[in-house]
Amino acid sequence: MVAHLQGFCPGLSVLHFDDLSRPVTEPATVPSLREPCSLTCPLPLMAVHVAGAGPLARRYDLEPVAALLKAGEQAGRPIAFVGPYAGQFHFLGRLDRHFEETTHDSLAAWAAGHPLGLVVRAVGSPRHAGGGLISRPYGEYAVAVWSAGRLREE
Repeated sequence: MVAHLQGFCPGLSVLHFDDLSRPVTEPATVPSLREPCSLTCPLPLMAVHVAGAGPLARRYDLEPVAALLKAGEQAGRPIAFVGPYAGQFHFLGRLDRHFEETTHDSLAAWAAGHPLGLVVRAVGSPRHAGGGLISRPYGEYAVAVWSAGRLREE
């Protein structure tokens, strides 16, 4: 039974069990290995989680962008997302209205028709978000928000 778990939890490979299938008829005279064995896998996993939680949280934190979009929505500003929108902001910002999906080619027309609107777009990095209201790193790229009126001026 334990042998098939050794690949899943490498710490088990250092333990040697006799025949675990035989019934126990007398009290064990050896100290139990249950507690050290049960901590073999979770401890390294928790250490990796604690060590990586801060950098990963900063790298994938879209709450400030979602808060800005919520404020825009409450002010009645239309919001467009350039490219396909996967719903990244609606749960975080508790948004009610759907975004208009637009393409890079039709962005100028959308901005002209919605001068008070907000435009959300994924860019290569925060340095490519010049003139934006906010930009945040998100994985290998960044998410930025611009005022549609500002885009029309450029």
